[in-house]
Amino acid sequence: MILEMHCHTAEHSGCSHVSAADLVQHNFDIDLQGTVLTDHHYLWPQEEIEELRRKIKVPNHYLILSGQEVTTPELGDVLVYGADVSVGKGTSLENIQRRFPDAAIIWAHPYRDAQFRNQFYDTTQVFNKVSENIFLQKYLNEAKQLSGDFLRQVEVFRARTSLSIGYYLIKLNMGESENLWRVLVEAEHHLARLLV
Repeated sequence: MILEMHCHTAEHSGCSHVSAADLVQHNFDIDLQGTVLTDHHYLWPQEEIEELRRKIKVPNHYLILSGQEVTTPELGDVLVYGADVSVGKGTSLENIQRRFPDAAIIWAHPYRDAQFRNQFYDTTQVFNKVSENIFLQKYLNEAKQLSGDFLRQVEVFRARTSLSIGYYLIKLNMGESENLWRVLVEAEHHLARLLV
């Protein structure tokens, strides 16, 4: 299952000039299986997603979900999947984690902010700034064991992030398709090869 996991719309993010309808339609037209709208500090309510679906020509099996991008004091922008309300700008990672313990929290732009760019190579420095278990700490610990091979670290993080999101979709009863299970199995096998 291939999803657009980070995108902004003209309706709710000042950085975008693309309407949600055009964005979702384009993603469907290029054969993605879903779009997760991640506007800044805005969680699309289900009613608004249903209205959007009525405006466009995508089948009912095409996923349209809402996450959000939140600016935090610790790491700048993070993507939050699984919160049930919009999270305000400046909310700490600890508060996000406390309020939404089952949410997946992913660093939105790990290479953008100069404050963190150089520190990313020493993940201990960056991730000691936030509380335990944020950013899939277990997976980052595995990545750190890869003897400084940065590209492999990125691949491990991507694989673990994909798995976490996939399992989250299953938890929401949105992931019962055979394709999602196939992707999860393939990702687990890929991850096992990376960690050998």
